Amino acid sequence: MDKEIAKVVLSLMDQANGNLNEALRVIKNGGLEEDFLNNRTEIGKIMLEIYLNVMRPIHNEHSELEPEKLRQSRLCSE
Repeated sequence: MDKEIAKVVLSLMDQANGNLNEALRVIKNGGLEEDFLNNRTEIGKIMLEIYLNVMRPIHNEHSELEPEKLRQSRLCSE
């Protein structure tokens, strides 16, 4: 993938993750605990899929686009 396109895609995926987090905040603040727990699990799965199937392949191709904090945590776990 072209580096400039990769930057845009990563930015959009970050926004998507932010929207998913915001949805969880809304559920937590206005809903039942059970709803929050169920949705947290499912939304977490979506966020993991976004990372594994979209973001990580981009980071593998363009390592300079991987956030330093993420790179450090990945290296520590290897």
